[in-house]
Amino acid sequence: MKESEQLQQHHLLRNLLLSCLSGIFARTCTYPIDTLRTQLQVMTEDQSLITRIRALRSFRSLFRGILYATSLTAPATAIYLTSYDYIKSLISHHYPILPHSAAYFSAACTAEVLSATFWTPMEVIKQKVQAQPIRAELIEKQRVKENLKSAKPIAQRIGSLEEIKFLFQKEGLRGFYKGYFAQLMVFLPYSCTYFVLYEAYKDLIISSSVLSPLNLFQKSSSSSSSVPISASCSVVDYGVLVESSPLAPIKLNFAGYLTGSTLCAAISSAVTCPLDVVKTRLQVDLHNNINYRNPLTGLYLIWKTEGARTLWRGLSARVLFVAPSTALSISCYELLKNHFESQ
Repeated sequence: MKESEQLQQHHLLRNLLLSCLSGIFARTCTYPIDTLRTQLQVMTEDQSLITRIRALRSFRSLFRGILYATSLTAPATAIYLTSYDYIKSLISHHYPILPHSAAYFSAACTAEVLSATFWTPMEVIKQKVQAQPIRAELIEKQRVKENLKSAKPIAQRIGSLEEIKFLFQKEGLRGFYKGYFAQLMVFLPYSCTYFVLYEAYKDLIISSSVLSPLNLFQKSSSSSSSVPISASCSVVDYGVLVESSPLAPIKLNFAGYLTGSTLCAAISSAVTCPLDVVKTRLQVDLHNNINYRNPLTGLYLIWKTEGARTLWRGLSARVLFVAPSTALSISCYELLKNHFESQ
């Protein structure tokens, strides 16, 4: 029993560390496109991704707020991926009669609710910093419109620490969780859709003899058999689920993980784009006049006042950010986890 508890703690700490590293790497690589997504979604005028890129004064501005974002990405990703794996293993072990999709769905919901305690304050501050160029453009347009050329120049853009201080003085701790339920309304359906599709993809690749020549999966070196087994039956973690088959687990290689996670993340991020627009506007509140009672009210008001097309603003930037970000974090996490499990 003691050895089992030690093994469980070892797996937990290992996966927490691996998910931290994967999350930081993915966030750093995709941060510029996330900045563009935020700016497109808070704008009152329709603008394409290419036009927004051309309007940039410097490429460096796309990285504003990255240190703050990565500092909260680490614990958020650690909780998200580790709790998903743990809950999935727990459900599969104690409720084997349930469909695998029910385990994936429940684990994804739990992981999202727990990790949102870090994701939400990160999103609030990060997006405020990212949206500052849009706020400056709006102020400048108003100055020109009102012929205020002799007025004082626009204040310099402030960083994450100044935004944190200003928000805390104005709204207290509650301000950091503005849009918490909107955040859940976006990412609960996103996470559930993503993980159900992703796990189904892994099962398909592993069990399909047609896809075997594509070399999208690799066998454990200890297995000499050519018969694949389901990915959903090969989870051995936290001392919860023990492999019942004598065959060694067949695991995807990096190309397999990257392909599947990219496709599934692209689909999931695209279908949740309207909710993400509402969430971003609620958290940034560029004009200080956002008074949505709930995200559904926000959807209705945007559709009624700005048109349905506005709800899909920033779709390309969202997909181009979420798909590679998720793909990199999941693929690195899975690959590193497989590596240490084989030691």
